[in-house]
Formats: sequence, structure tokens, C-alpha cells
Amino acid sequence: MSPPLLETRDLLLDIPGRPTSSRWNWQIRAGQSWAILGPNGAGKTTLLMTLAGLRKPRSGSLQLDGRALEKHSSSARARYLGVLFQQHQDDFPARVLDTALMGRHPYLRSWQTESREDQELARRALQRMDLEDLQERNLQTLSGGERQRLALATLLTQDPQLLLLDEPTNHLDLHHQMAVLALVEEEVSQGKSALMTLHDINLAVRFCSHLFLLYPDGQACWGTREEMLELKALEKLYQQPLMTTQVEGQTLFFPRSVRK
Repeated sequence: MSPPLLETRDLLLDIPGRPTSSRWNWQIRAGQSWAILGPNGAGKTTLLMTLAGLRKPRSGSLQLDGRALEKHSSSARARYLGVLFQQHQDDFPARVLDTALMGRHPYLRSWQTESREDQELARRALQRMDLEDLQERNLQTLSGGERQRLALATLLTQDPQLLLLDEPTNHLDLHHQMAVLALVEEEVSQGKSALMTLHDINLAVRFCSHLFLLYPDGQACWGTREEMLELKALEKLYQQPLMTTQVEGQTLFFPRSVRK
């Protein structure tokens, strides 16, 4: 069996003021789609940034494709891992197409320019994100939702093996939320993997094969979607009574009002 795409070994997150949690030994394999669920402040973004190698853990290590994460060069790491941040810095004007083309930088040598194939990859990614008509626009003129879709198009142009997505539905209307998550699902079906932070349990149920539940005290549990969808565990996670219903064979979760 091939090694996990990403593996944690005795991992402890470094969150100031947070008591030491249990050590995490966890694997993400090709073809899996994970959702990190937890309340605000639980450390979902910190976990994502730690897995990407952008934040040091308190202790423990990360293995990328069977090799220590820090042993990979930055360009090699970027060919494995692609990160979507919640916030986007647009300090300098640039065309939408040029921004998408930044995804090809891990594949270029110093001073090498993008090839015709690179440009075609970027245009195809913009088309998949419903941005093909905006490729000549200045990115600073985009709406929040358009900017989010451009960030996803840049990630598709990068073509990493593991997509690390921090709230990928942020700023998106309902149509584009579903379109983006369906696109991620399509990428996973082709042998890639995805890990995303989400606030909506029902989107996680619909689009993810595995769930990672991150509690405010630093504890966590994880497993397949079917293993993790326990009402009591989710109520403890969010400190909120929930109720369920079945729609077209799928279990959906809703907050239950508490009357005093």
C-alpha cells in the first residue's frame, strides 16, 4: 500500500492559552475528502495552517507522502499541497488571468515564463469557476465572491494532490457554494484529496467522506462520515441541541430551539 498523502505523528497544535490536548496520529489518503468541524475558536484554521507547514506545531511531526514535511523543498511541497486562505491580500493590481497563473509557479524554474500549456490550464480553471469572461479584469475590481472563486481557480491551476481549504464557501452565494463543493468532489473522485474547514454540518455530510471533530478544549476525534455523525457527539461539539430529519436518504441536522 502506498504511504498516506499526509500523516501526523503525535501532533500537538500550538494554540496560545490552550491546554495540552491528546496527541494526534491521523492519516489523509488519496481519494478522501475531509471536513474539519468545530465551533469558533476551536483551532480549525490553526490546524489547517499547521498541516500546510505554515505554522509550527507545539510538538510532533508531519509526513508528506512518506517523507518528513520539512525535507521537501518549497516548490515540491507546493506540488503536493495547495492552500485556500479565508482572507486574500490584493495589494497590487493584476489581471484575473495573471493571478490564476500564479498557480504554476511551483513548476517553473527561476526566470522561466509560463508556457502556452500553463495559460491553457489557467483559462480552463477560470472557466470551471465561471470567471472566463473576467480574465482581463483587474482583480481589485472583483466582488468578494468573485475573488473567492479566483482563489479557487488559482488553486486548480496549481494542481496539487491535496487541497487544504479554509472555509471555501466564504462569500459565495448558494449556487456557487454548491458548484465549488461539487468541483472539489470531482477533483477527489479523480484521485486527489481535500481537507476543508466548514461551519455547515449538512454541507460536510453532502460532500465529505470523512469528518474531523475539533473540540474547544483541544480534544479531537475523526473517522468516516458514518462513524462521526452521532447526534450526541455533534451536540457536544457545538454545545447546541440538534434535531435530525431524512431528506432523499440523507440525514440533515438542524439546531433545536431551547425554551426557558
